[in-house]
Amino acid sequence: MKNASRPQSVLLTVTGLLVLVSQIHFLLQSTSFVSVNFDEQVRDEPLPRLESTPRVSRRVEEAGSTAGQSKDDEVLPRPEGWEYYGYHDARKHFDCEARKAKSLPTLEDWELFRSAFKETVDPAAKFDDPIPPTRGYTLGFHGPPPFRAGPAASGRGRGLIASKDIKKGEIVHDGSDGDVLFPDAASWRDFVFSLPREEACDAIDWTRTRKQKDGKHRIFSSLNLFALLQKGSGKNQNVGRKSSRSPKLFALRDIQAGERLATTSGHGQDEAAWEEVGLGDARDKPVDSEEPWPLPSGWESYGFIHVRHYFNCRAHSHDQTKPLPSLEDWKQFQVKYREIVDPTATFDDPVPPTEGYTLGDGSRAPFRPGRTPDGRGRGLYAARDIKRGELVHDGDEGDVLFPDAASFRRYVFSLPRKKACDMTDWCWTQENLDGRYRVYCSLNVSILINSSKKEANVNPKSSRSSKYYALRDIEENEELIMYYGVYKTDYDIVGL
Repeated sequence: MKNASRPQSVLLTVTGLLVLVSQIHFLLQSTSFVSVNFDEQVRDEPLPRLESTPRVSRRVEEAGSTAGQSKDDEVLPRPEGWEYYGYHDARKHFDCEARKAKSLPTLEDWELFRSAFKETVDPAAKFDDPIPPTRGYTLGFHGPPPFRAGPAASGRGRGLIASKDIKKGEIVHDGSDGDVLFPDAASWRDFVFSLPREEACDAIDWTRTRKQKDGKHRIFSSLNLFALLQKGSGKNQNVGRKSSRSPKLFALRDIQAGERLATTSGHGQDEAAWEEVGLGDARDKPVDSEEPWPLPSGWESYGFIHVRHYFNCRAHSHDQTKPLPSLEDWKQFQVKYREIVDPTATFDDPVPPTEGYTLGDGSRAPFRPGRTPDGRGRGLYAARDIKRGELVHDGDEGDVLFPDAASFRRYVFSLPRKKACDMTDWCWTQENLDGRYRVYCSLNVSILINSSKKEANVNPKSSRSSKYYALRDIEENEELIMYYGVYKTDYDIVGL
């Protein structure tokens, strides 16, 4: 009798294993996101002073182009002046109105959007929801939201359809679980222009603004199925917000399973809001303007990464053709520092900042600026033979510090875009002898020194020291290289 029950037992066991394997496969294929909080973004981006190491692997050559000159699965070259593009400018550049049939995004498509978001906006963003983006996201403790993908009401395009009966007042979407936030217009542009044309147009279509508790608008998007929600009119509108500041959408009436979902017209695409968040029509100003850019909303609380996003500093950092700073450039940096940070600061060294500065013993610092022969950009070179153990740079003589985050922000935002980016490249955090961290910068040519852990030939003796010594004998005209990692990069500690 025992043997007679074995086939049934084996069948149950095999069935159970198949179910288990199916569940594991589902979890491995699943992914979703958590909302990104503007005030809680991780700000541990490595110090970007190195001229020769690319910071964004997706960077493409910046040149004029139109959508019709490239395949839809290729990343288009960034047009001249793209840093100023508004929402409609971006749509026009990618020729989004010319798109015809739109297929439903696949899991691979959603993964592309999310990897681009992490690469260009927030490296700390997590997309680990067990519900795949092709089905939505986890809505509280209730599993996936009550919708599925389907054709739009017009029969053309894509939309959302109720996957079950939905009662009036029932929550349909919670943006605090399912949306992502762009801290500023610059980060949104960087994200959109990192995508192939088809995906860029999707990202543009899915972008919304929403007013926050402080009364200011922010840029949001959904990187899951909810992005397909269509706008409706009149009786077709069956989901909406209780207030313009709420991230949640509720059923405006009873909705039957299989009915198309549509929200109120406008739905976060108000022209005045685009202007407020910095995505209005492109400003009539050249990219290379020597005038300071307009202060963005909320600049007083910008962190280091947010500052770089706003000025699109990645593009500037990657530009290996940047000229060496002129005497006028250094003078502007110094005058602004004295004007905004420390009125008592003196910059009266007989050695011009284009050549260095005077060391404490009265001698000239033993280096000169130059361009790397391999095309990496700017660098620092030995102006004479330097003996091992010799003092090469004395930050006590050549560096400046910022007493707090507010003074750093005021200083950077007082500069034209490229100079502002130079300052973010040329600043770092360093622990003082009293154990407190401060932001330091150099306002002379010494800051052009590049970094390599393996090839370093000068370095400080400790992470609290600002004096750099030769680690070996260095010949005249040899490039001077330090290792930035000697100093701990922690912008949270200094309020950035």
